[in-house]
Amino acid sequence: MTKKAVFVDTNILVAATDENAPFHAEAIQCLDALRGAEVQAWISRQVVREFLATLSRPQDWGGNFDGSLLHSYAQQLL
Repeated sequence: MTKKAVFVDTNILVAATDENAPFHAEAIQCLDALRGAEVQAWISRQVVREFLATLSRPQDWGGNFDGSLLHSYAQQLL
């Protein structure tokens, strides 16, 4: 059986990464559901760029992650 492909957008990754982000719990639930489903999760290079850009600058709820931590995240995504 072929697995269905699901595209994961930047906002899901950002919210799941930063505990202070709005919708953090919902993003975690979404990713957990994908892990348990018969699907392949996909992201694009654009999503990786947006993810790194968003977390590297201050947000109202947090953000502004350290560069070495962002590098580690990028390696995990790729």
